[in-house]
Amino acid sequence: NYLAENGVNSIYFLPMNVGGDGKDVWPWTDPNDRTSYDVSKLAQWEIVFDHMDRSGIALHVVTQETENDQLLNGGALGVERAIYYRELIARFGHHNGVIWNLGEENTNTSAQRAAFADYFKKIDPYDHPVVVHTYPGQHDTVYSPLLGNTDFDGPSLQTDSPRAAVIKWREASAKAGHPW
Repeated sequence: NYLAENGVNSIYFLPMNVGGDGKDVWPWTDPNDRTSYDVSKLAQWEIVFDHMDRSGIALHVVTQETENDQLLNGGALGVERAIYYRELIARFGHHNGVIWNLGEENTNTSAQRAAFADYFKKIDPYDHPVVVHTYPGQHDTVYSPLLGNTDFDGPSLQTDSPRAAVIKWREASAKAGHPW
């Protein structure tokens, strides 16, 4: 309530930080069992996300962080990761403002990021935006290979020059045929 009252309209959060900074959030019954989802916990998350909707706050879902982006299937789109993404989309994709972020300070390969984005676009019936975050010095390395990819909707920028970065990637993506 406090955030909404003060004009906050988007909150980014990690639904899984096993091995990451906080090491205190995961959708499973146990952080080491990535096949059994805790439906009670997920129902509690839904209460919070419903309230965010009513308060006009978008859900910026950062699916992983640099410390754990290799945790599921060694970084690939395998069974564990596909089920994780499917659970997030099936349970929370109906919310009004959802942004799927493929990872914070992401170290996956360009091919892996493209596969993740493709999977989100194939199974998300609401066609929410798919983005990825990376370190400020790695924008060109991470974002350039995604230019023109119609399954990818843009960068999640961390920079000390936001205006210049936005202009650069808007122009580059438009030139590549899929404006961000």
